Amino acid sequence: MRTFLALVLTALTVTACDGGNETTQGGGGQGGGSGGTGGMAGSGGTTTMPPKETAGDKLYRYLTGQFDTKNQAKGDPNNYLPINLLTCPIDIPELGTRVLHVEQALIQSGEIQNPYRQRVYVVTDGADPETQAVSHVWEFNAPTKFTGFCAGTGEKATPTDLTERDGCRVELTWMTDHFEGSTPGKECLSDFQGATYATSKVSVFDNRIESWDQGWDANDMQVWGAVKGPYIFDRLTPLPEPPQ
Repeated sequence: MRTFLALVLTALTVTACDGGNETTQGGGGQGGGSGGTGGMAGSGGTTTMPPKETAGDKLYRYLTGQFDTKNQAKGDPNNYLPINLLTCPIDIPELGTRVLHVEQALIQSGEIQNPYRQRVYVVTDGADPETQAVSHVWEFNAPTKFTGFCAGTGEKATPTDLTERDGCRVELTWMTDHFEGSTPGKECLSDFQGATYATSKVSVFDNRIESWDQGWDANDMQVWGAVKGPYIFDRLTPLPEPPQ
């Protein structure tokens, strides 16, 4: 039972190390479109170009959707559980313009169970908006009434319902065709199963999110988390299009 619970609590959450368990990390996208509308050459018209997509825009877009680890769990059931990951936009302007409601749940007998984790992720541009983005994680003070928000059955959170996990942000860099990043150093504190801090290494592609979440003790020895490699969440829903 302890091993089972450890696997559950150390599976990915979409975007950041989660102050005591594991992380959830999020991904990126490709650059914005080109072209536009306008008058014919020589007609005196103007051409309107769509806004350029920043790294934060890409990350937000790539994090949005439904994912699961069923293929990985089927191939290696001793090390990975089938997990469903669902993220959808949520309007909390006090936190920013790129905010996601996140739910994770086990899949048992082909059915998605009640979520064992719910979070809100806030995506921002990094120091270099063209190539860097950051995913900040907020946890619910009392998550039950918000369950099912993405399906329209749960309440919408407000800032007073949330607490930010300081030190557990995931800092990502765009690498030609995907994002790569991690939590910063030993800043994400954790006391789960004897840990003192947790880390998350994340890679996000257009068709999947890979997250390797681990807990470490004061001697930098791993005490929880995947040993073989990251959880691989395959995308189940279409990739959102860049804004026009």
